[in-house]
Formats: sequence, C-alpha cells, structure tokens
Amino acid sequence: MAATKFNLGSLLSRVHIPFPAFVTDNALYKNNTTRLLLFALGAGYTVYTALSYVKSIVAPLFTRIGDLSGRYGPNTWVVITGCTEGIGKAFAFEFARRGFNIVLVARNSEKLNTVEKELKTVNPEVKTKIVVSDFTNSYKEGFAEEIYEQVRDLDVSILVNNAGVWDADYYHRIPVQNIRNLVLTNVLAHALITRVFLPRLAARTTKSAIIDVASLASAMPKPYEQIYSASKAFHNFLSVGLSYEHPNLDILSMNPGPISTNLNNYKSLDLKTITAEDFVRVSLENLSKTNHTYGHWKHRLDKWGMDHLPGFYFEKYWRNRFGVQKDTKGEECH
Repeated sequence: MAATKFNLGSLLSRVHIPFPAFVTDNALYKNNTTRLLLFALGAGYTVYTALSYVKSIVAPLFTRIGDLSGRYGPNTWVVITGCTEGIGKAFAFEFARRGFNIVLVARNSEKLNTVEKELKTVNPEVKTKIVVSDFTNSYKEGFAEEIYEQVRDLDVSILVNNAGVWDADYYHRIPVQNIRNLVLTNVLAHALITRVFLPRLAARTTKSAIIDVASLASAMPKPYEQIYSASKAFHNFLSVGLSYEHPNLDILSMNPGPISTNLNNYKSLDLKTITAEDFVRVSLENLSKTNHTYGHWKHRLDKWGMDHLPGFYFEKYWRNRFGVQKDTKGEECH
C-alpha cells in the first residue's frame, strides 16, 4: 500500500470553523500559507506557555539552598521583624541553624525572650539581640532610626521584613483604627525600616540580602481582603523596584498563599496550605536566584489558577467564603 503524504496546509484548508463572515471573507484567511503560519504561531505559543508552567512547577523541586554563610558572611547578623511566632520565628530558627546571629524585632518583650531562649536549643553558639518595637508607632519621628541605632555596631547582612497584620470584611465594616494599624504596620513601617537599612546593606563588601514577605493576595485586588491585598502589593512593588536599583543586593519578594500560622488559626495542611518551615525553606532556595516568586509549588499552582480561571469563579468563591452579609441598613452589600 502506498504511503500517504501528510500535508498540513491541505488539512487546514479543509478545516471549517464557524467564524464570522468578516473573518473568513478575506484573502488572508483563504490563503493556506497564512493560515499555516498563524497555526504554527498559536501552537508554538501554546507549547511555550505549557512548558513554562511545567518548568515553574518542576524546576524548584531540584533547587537546593546554597552556602548562605559563605555568601553573606559567617557569623553575620540577620534582622527579622515579627519574629515571635509563625513565619518570622521559623526564619529565626533556620538562620540560627545555619550559623547566623539573630536580631529579634517585635513588640512583645516576653515572647521575644522566649524565642531567644529557644534559639539556643538549635544552636548554643548563636548570638541574639532583642529590639522591642511596636510597628503601629511607625508614624512617629525617628521610628526606624531607633531600631537601626540599636544594631548599628553589628554586621547585619540580611533583613527579613516579615511583620504584618491582617483584617478582612466589607470595607465599610472594618474599624478605622484597624485600617490605620494595618497601613502603619504593613506599609509605613516596612518602607521606613527598609530605607534605614538599605545604605548599610548596599555598602557591604560581601553580599547582602533583603527578604520581603508579601503575599499571593498582592497578585489581584481582593474583595473583603482589599486593604490587606493592597498593603502586600505595596510590599511586592517596593521590593522588586529596589532590586532593579540595587542589582548588587539579593532582594527577594516572596508571595506565598496560605501558611499554617496563628494568623489563620493554624489551618490544616491541604492542597494550598503549607507549614511555616516549608515556606522558609523555599524562600532560601529562591534567594539570590530571582527577585520575585510565589514560592512553594502549591502556591505557584494557586497563582496559575488565579490567572486562568474566569472572574466569576473568584466572585463566587469570595461570596461563599464570607457569606451574604447585610449592612446596618439591612441592604445587601456587594
């Protein structure tokens, strides 16, 4: 039996898709060469996009944390804000294990003392310094400078901007004081602390780093979490912008999805939720390799879904999550 010669152009000429007349009634559409070229471009883009997403999921599985002490300096100091629990505490433990000294910054001195003692159990040689600071006071003159002056004599090589608060509701229901505290903590304090440490980090002869804990919430405006997602978008934009200004610094904007911490009542692990320890591991794997990431494969997959699922899905999801609520006048709020 004679072999049949495959001709893609001929095949495409026989494909009849019910496009509108203004699309089909023109020379370009009827030209087999043009249709073949457009098909090739579309197929190529589809394959490229698919491979890019596969790479974003698979590649980090083979990435390992490098020699951080060798890159940033042995026995140097890491400043960690919001470090008494959750992500900040996990960062403190991991850096202590790797031979760094730790500056613990938070507002609760009792909790700070507890973390300081616990760090000795993972590394008896670790040096620590406690800085008590309430980030809701960031509007006061000299707020960030007061923190900096307490560590001026230390060789700080890494700054971890982790402190943050969360609130969610219909915007008109959120107390004004909560909005004020969220902006002061998540935005102003973050900006000022980064500003006061940046010149010192940039001037070091060895590498320095800034890790900003933003959020997957920064990827899109979120109803009910609108003020929180806006504050995390600020984190993300500031961090990535600074990475272009200071290519000599390792600046990383981490944008995780759900993490099981006190902030979400230690949510059970599932297809979207990871532990604080997993988050820190992925953060350090990405440090010096990129300036922005959604981190763990679960959260990258979540971001992919956000990019490709229709908008009405998210509206339905958020409405179901918060339920149909009534405002003070008894009218439905949208």
